[in-house]
Amino acid sequence: MDVPPLTPESVFNLGQIEFLPVDTDRLRRATQADPVLSKVRLYTQRGWPNDVNPELKPYATRHYEFTVEAGCLLWGMRVVIPDSCRKDVLREFHTSHPGIVKMKSLTRVHVWWPGIDKCIEQLVRECETCHSVRNNPSSTLLDPLSWPDAPWKRIHVDFAGPFQGSMFMVIVDTHSKWLEVVPMSTTMTEKTLDVLRSMFARYGLPESFLLAFKNV
Repeated sequence: MDVPPLTPESVFNLGQIEFLPVDTDRLRRATQADPVLSKVRLYTQRGWPNDVNPELKPYATRHYEFTVEAGCLLWGMRVVIPDSCRKDVLREFHTSHPGIVKMKSLTRVHVWWPGIDKCIEQLVRECETCHSVRNNPSSTLLDPLSWPDAPWKRIHVDFAGPFQGSMFMVIVDTHSKWLEVVPMSTTMTEKTLDVLRSMFARYGLPESFLLAFKNV
């Protein structure tokens, strides 16, 4: 029996899962063993009831935005981490002691669970290394990117792969987190520009875009 090819969305989701410091098998087993996430995964696949227990409320309000990939849960583009894996995931994101604001920004790209911001705040408050340097003045002036106030003002573009013989152009709108994934047989400049022109013809020209590759 032929295995159906993965969709671009599935490729992106699997990449999000594989990025994490816990492997996919452990994450899948932990999700199944988690008394809350096992129900969320089941309801996501089979349909949500009208009424749920209080511990499921944070998930029920987002239930249209959940997907299941390789037995793991994702909320949009963020992997939902079961309770038994959360300390390991936070410990990895905290390796360089980025501070509360930066750590929240990093995790929002990759992972989520109810109350994650409070977990980050507690971790940083209890970290001796963070306490020892938090009052030191910055040696350089920071120039953070401003948050766009509307969709398609700034986009981020990168390539993922190769996977199953193809590369994938991944385009994320900074404001809305809208995701476009385009399978590509080649990433040469001409083909890359063709894809971007097609995207801009449909959505309009963004005010700026950040490229993670250098062939354009």
